[in-house]
Amino acid sequence: MEYLALLRGINVGRNNRITMADLRAAFTSARFTNVRTYINSGNVMLTSSQPPDVVQERSQAVVREWGLNVPVSTFVARELLKVLAPAPAWWTAPAAGSISNAIFVCPPTSPDKVLAAMGAVDDEEEQSRVDGPVIFVTSKATKFMDTRWSRTPAAISTQITIRNVQTTLKLGELLAERV
Repeated sequence: MEYLALLRGINVGRNNRITMADLRAAFTSARFTNVRTYINSGNVMLTSSQPPDVVQERSQAVVREWGLNVPVSTFVARELLKVLAPAPAWWTAPAAGSISNAIFVCPPTSPDKVLAAMGAVDDEEEQSRVDGPVIFVTSKATKFMDTRWSRTPAAISTQITIRNVQTTLKLGELLAERV
């Protein structure tokens, strides 16, 4: 089965530094196969015959063994592709001057818990929609600093990992080639 593992906070500033070659080697040594990374931010595509909960646990163990203290979200590729396929048009093709992100919720947290902690949506500042473990968000670039996602509380920021629309769509393309 094909999976995507998203590591939160990899190679941001001076924290949690790891090369993608080392990350691929670490996942390969954990007996995952067909391991591929995309860009330098902890996006790992892999194959495993193990069930999702085991892949999640083993992926988290890989990063701990490297001394990285970051959450990992793992997704079954086919299931994630079902979430990405009907993504809203306002997210996939944001208006000029807008920013679109996918908020991936790390287990064991749920999108409902994240949204409850983040507070109410300001419909004038952002659009958002939950689909499975992903929260699609678009806001005007000039207003992004006014949105709730620019002020994510520390307790929540460790439970999510964010990818911009371009990265998310590219990951979807790469996963579609693997399934």
